[in-house]
Amino acid sequence: MAQELKEWSQTHLAHEVSVTALGQYESGTTRPSGRVVTELSNALDVPAAFFAHPVTDTHDGFFRSTRRTPVAHQRHARALAHIARDLAGFETAEHTQPIPLPAPRAR
Repeated sequence: MAQELKEWSQTHLAHEVSVTALGQYESGTTRPSGRVVTELSNALDVPAAFFAHPVTDTHDGFFRSTRRTPVAHQRHARALAHIARDLAGFETAEHTQPIPLPAPRAR
């Protein structure tokens, strides 16, 4: 999700952190070491704890024209929707803590 918020491809992220097993981490086949989590955290500008939160699958959303909307933008929008859904699920303010999100890149 953090990768999608940055609108980075898996290849770009792998280059940033010099890791080739990103697909295995995302699928749950293998778990990243503490060093890799730290590298991912630094590269993606999120705290390491960000990776401990489970991701709940939701629908793909609706776009007026998927042909005209770049895939990276669609993924970015879905990632924001996941975060909004998670935040809406908290019942009280005591459960909420600020989570720094990557700033959108300039277009």
